[in-house]
Amino acid sequence: MNITKRYILLPLWLIIGTVAYALVWSRNLDSFPEFPEWVGTWVFWLIGDKTSAEGATVFYMLILSFVMVSIFTLLVWVAIRAFRKG
Repeated sequence: MNITKRYILLPLWLIIGTVAYALVWSRNLDSFPEFPEWVGTWVFWLIGDKTSAEGATVFYMLILSFVMVSIFTLLVWVAIRAFRKG
């Protein structure tokens, strides 16, 4: 794959995947795992105290969605690399 495509497609995938994950998560709260309290404390520490409750919830969902999509992407990438070598 062309190196330019790789630098464009990965960030594009992460953005689209993050927004899609957050949208599905916000509509199906019971279908997704709950994170420990320290994760929420860490996210709210990152965004600061001046954010409204609704804004903080949006940032919480987007940040954790980005983390989950990134982990999923890394796992798929490692699996593909393992199957190509094997």
